Amino acid sequence: MIYLSFEVEKFHPFFIHIILALILIVGYGILNIQKVKKKKVFNNSIKTFEKGKITIESGNEKIEITLVDVEKVVYYSRALTKELHEGEITIIDKNQTRHEILLLYDENKRYLKNDLKIFNDFVLKKIGIVVE
Repeated sequence: MIYLSFEVEKFHPFFIHIILALILIVGYGILNIQKVKKKKVFNNSIKTFEKGKITIESGNEKIEITLVDVEKVVYYSRALTKELHEGEITIIDKNQTRHEILLLYDENKRYLKNDLKIFNDFVLKKIGIVVE
């Protein structure tokens, strides 16, 4: 009979740090890939702003949103990570359908909110809603 015996050596702390660093890098890469894909979907369509209407062209689909159809224009921001914030401007029509107009990312939440407010005011003025 042959007995095999071996000792299991403990992992050196250095290897644990390398493994944790690799997990962190892969996780950060996955987050960035998802962010790029989402931006590509949002910004792939052509949005045309005219007095009283917005036209959204995406591939073969063309959506016209007139001033009469608009129930409200909303913008919001949320934290994706501690250092990255996402902001979006969306038009909600009378049928409660959401039409995403703009998607922005920034490291500073205050700057992002200011940019969203400026673009939101631009959208409202272009479609003919008075902004004070």
